[in-house]
Amino acid sequence: MLGLELVTDHWFVGFYIFDILLLGAGDPYRLVIIVFLGVLTSMNIGSVFAAAWVHFGARGPQFIGAGLVLVAVLMAMPSFAAIAAAFELWWLAVLAAGMIVLSSTGAWLLLRRAIVR
Repeated sequence: MLGLELVTDHWFVGFYIFDILLLGAGDPYRLVIIVFLGVLTSMNIGSVFAAAWVHFGARGPQFIGAGLVLVAVLMAMPSFAAIAAAFELWWLAVLAAGMIVLSSTGAWLLLRRAIVR
């Protein structure tokens, strides 16, 4: 789709969808890496929420979600302006890698003693 967007001069009307900074600024290699990390992160986060549901029932994902929101708000609110001003794109890759490791570990810890249903 990125190639089609570039060939048609951004969908014939100058409308940018894939050729943006967040998706690699038109570089197909960076786009593949960004999409791969995004999909892997999403799948791993989903797996830890599913593992919490299997282990704790319906309240497990609710408590994990509420705890994550609370931690994120408490960590980011005092310095949000400074973080936004100094933002670099590579931070997203580091954040994705950290989330992949944490969510994979969390899913493994929750499911290591689960029985097969």
